[in-house]
Amino acid sequence: MPHTSSKSVRANHFGGIPAVTLRLVLLLLTGCDDGKTAATPLIAPMAIPAAGWAITQSSLVAYPGMVPLASPSFDFPNCASAQQCWISYVEMAWKTQLTNSPSVTLNYTITGSNPMFVNDTPHNKAAACRSPATLVLLIHQIDDHGTLPAYQSYRWFSAQRTDLALGTIERNIPLTLPNWINVNGQSTDSAGFAQALANPGSLGIGLGGGCFAAHGVAVSQGSATLTINLLSVGP
Repeated sequence: MPHTSSKSVRANHFGGIPAVTLRLVLLLLTGCDDGKTAATPLIAPMAIPAAGWAITQSSLVAYPGMVPLASPSFDFPNCASAQQCWISYVEMAWKTQLTNSPSVTLNYTITGSNPMFVNDTPHNKAAACRSPATLVLLIHQIDDHGTLPAYQSYRWFSAQRTDLALGTIERNIPLTLPNWINVNGQSTDSAGFAQALANPGSLGIGLGGGCFAAHGVAVSQGSATLTINLLSVGP
């Protein structure tokens, strides 16, 4: 789905954070009920690799852990539903400013045997959200405490989505709005976008589709391996 509307489609608002973590966050943000003091939110920053590649949001490890990758290649988890297993973020450490860069280019290959990609995560159950599993590019600002509203523009997803299928694909996305959306599916926060370009922590991909850019994908039958051949910044 190349166009993303904040009304009908949203990005990965909580980055695949498990429900138990969200419940804890809500309790912490509620504070004390004596009207005198409020609890300090104890929310761990979202995982961003310090070097190399890693699966940073998935069912493979508890939040905010990550799965380091020896190379930018991974197998999609296999289960009947993406509610049982999933991968949503795969990121590469990137600390160089993107402010004056024209675009990001991604080239990747998916190999496997008759895979059926599923993105039926809990928020994607509605009929309006039943669209193919897709891939987007991801820009992730450093020090992202993703469950707090102040951080809604720390992650940016390419508005252009690519359906997951066997083969090799290349995408070049200009580093300008409205080619990117934040976690609320909006491309109007120019100050937030500029801040993310000036303070990146990583670049990568998000896996999802439906009403959310990157809530996770699994393979319900067959097998699939995704290999990132190139992720570069420049013309």
